[in-house]
Amino acid sequence: MRQLCFSSKALLQLAMIAVGVFSQSSARADDYKYGMAGCGVGSIVFGSGGSQVSAATTNGTFGSPFAITSGTSNCTPTNETWVAQENFVTSNLATLSKDVAQGSGDTLVVLQKLMDCQPNADQNFRATLQGAYSKIFSEPGALAVLDAIKGEINAKPDLKAQCNAI
Repeated sequence: MRQLCFSSKALLQLAMIAVGVFSQSSARADDYKYGMAGCGVGSIVFGSGGSQVSAATTNGTFGSPFAITSGTSNCTPTNETWVAQENFVTSNLATLSKDVAQGSGDTLVVLQKLMDCQPNADQNFRATLQGAYSKIFSEPGALAVLDAIKGEINAKPDLKAQCNAI
């Protein structure tokens, strides 16, 4: 049997990564109408500041699928889009950084679609991000990068008008 040994430096790095991941996920919770239990009937009853255990139980008990699909549960397309964008950038941060630096690549194509940009915005989208590379990647973390990308798009009225999910 092989025994695993971790140096104190490796453990410190792992702890720093864990803190970064958890602080990023909680930093955006205030942006939503619901807390960590997610959208659903529980989010209406308990809100984002209430008991999330109770909200999750309520969501599971009182027919959330109907409420979600009928649009009566705080599950708006905007929130779903934000989550999809955040998940994508978080999962593809290294490749996205490379593609933004080059001004081309699959992650830029997908991000443009997640931001619901018109097809004719392609060149402007890529050029804007490439030109702002140092600003976009100046802060650590995927959520900071996504916020910086949205800031750059919002700063260009012509591009902002072509992207519907910023």
